[in-house]
Amino acid sequence: MIQPFFDFMEKFATDFSWRRLIIFFTLIIIIGFSFFFYESQTFNNELTAYERTVALLEKTNKLDHKDELASKTIENIHRGLVEITAKKNLASSLDIEIGQELKQAIAGSIIWFLFALFFVPRALRKEKNDDHNIVIGCLIIGSITGAIGYILPTSWGEWILFGLYPVGFNLLLFGAFAAYGNRDK
Repeated sequence: MIQPFFDFMEKFATDFSWRRLIIFFTLIIIIGFSFFFYESQTFNNELTAYERTVALLEKTNKLDHKDELASKTIENIHRGLVEITAKKNLASSLDIEIGQELKQAIAGSIIWFLFALFFVPRALRKEKNDDHNIVIGCLIIGSITGAIGYILPTSWGEWILFGLYPVGFNLLLFGAFAAYGNRDK
């Protein structure tokens, strides 16, 4: 079951390449951001902690409170559980406030920055190739589409700012670049 993981790690160590390293770290970063986004939307871990706290409180209420030592222990457990659930733990929830304009810019430019990231390993090779031009071009186009997304009015609907503009505009650009690239054929 975990043999493919060990095979990957062995191949990663024996046949090291910058391309594999970049892809590996990109995958780790994407998984991390996905988990962070999922957690920020669902609060799954925080709700699990609250459920466990409630279960512990219910169990301590069933204990015998007549013994003074048991009563003090139960009181300390109650106080600790209330403190854990009452304060906002900064390590477990990181609230990052991103402005509407910046979200629009990211939505419009993320595809170009990802394209640039995919071509970086080929551009770093010693061979003579034009991949560094592709990386630079993708970064420039990503910056332009991000700037356009940043200056779009925030009063427009969400479907325009995060649907029509990023998808439609980038599809038009892809089409224009494909037509321009195939003009000799």
